This record gives sequence, C-alpha cells and structure tokens, in this order.
Amino acid sequence: MNNNQKMDFIQLCNNNLDDIKQYIKKTLIGEEPEMNNYWCIMKTDKNFTNKEIYIISSENMIDFIEKSIKIDIKFKKNGTCLHLSPYIALQRKGGGETDHSPNHIQAKFKFTKEILDLCNRIL
Repeated sequence: MNNNQKMDFIQLCNNNLDDIKQYIKKTLIGEEPEMNNYWCIMKTDKNFTNKEIYIISSENMIDFIEKSIKIDIKFKKNGTCLHLSPYIALQRKGGGETDHSPNHIQAKFKFTKEILDLCNRIL
C-alpha cells in the first residue's frame, strides 16, 4: 500500500465511524443474551505483590472509547496495524504455517491511567 492508498483507506475508515463504533460495541460488550454489563480490570506489578481491582460499566467504557476514535494506520516491516483509537488496535496475528491461526485478526486493548480514572477502585 503506497501513501496515497493509505490516505484513501484512512479516509474510508473515518467516513464509516458508525460501523467502527458498532464493531467495537459488539466486540467489547457483546449482544444479548451474553452481553457484558461491566468490565473488571486487575492492575498488578510484575511480581503480583501490588494488586488493584477496578470496575466500570460497559456503557461508560464504550462512551469513552467512542469519543477517542481516530483512525491511524501504522506500517511495520512485518505487517500493518490499524489503530482505531489510542486504546484499541487491530493487527494480523502473524506466525507461520505451523501456528494454529496465523492469519486471524487480533484486537489489542491498552488500558491507561485515563481509563482507570473512569473506573471505581474496589480493591
């Protein structure tokens, strides 16, 4: 994909934000009857000596993420990553022919201080 194609693709994504919002909502919350109403987040250090547990309603999480949507495509030597927001990226899983699912798309969700500040700390 050259730079012109990249810009066209970014524009296409930005013109279809409702589809992206619907995808994120289905992915993070799900649909009836298996819908997630709350997110529980555990924050630890590498040794698990300090543990913090947070909770946030799925709707509050989605509202925050939807307001942050900004399409940003990052080219890498080994693939392309589609950043839907500073917190969510879609990336080809990669791997070789021996991997279980080498060409699947994985979603990466980055929890930041801004997200934790929206949550209620319960431990």
